[in-house]
Amino acid sequence: MARIKSKSNVGVYKEVLVNGDISYYYTYKDIDGKKCWIKVGLKSNGYSERDAVVQRRKTMTELENAQEPIYVKK
Repeated sequence: MARIKSKSNVGVYKEVLVNGDISYYYTYKDIDGKKCWIKVGLKSNGYSERDAVVQRRKTMTELENAQEPIYVKK
């Protein structure tokens, strides 16, 4: 199935699986500018869209606090 973009949260997606379960993902761009997809977990395991939002925020703050610049102008 296709990933569905969250209407209320940026960079958070959900995917309805064949068995009816829902998996949650978030995206961000790494130091090289490459888009990364991270799977948070399944709804049947107790994960929700809110968990994906929290994990994405943690990742984004780690990138902001990194010593290396995210983008290097040429």
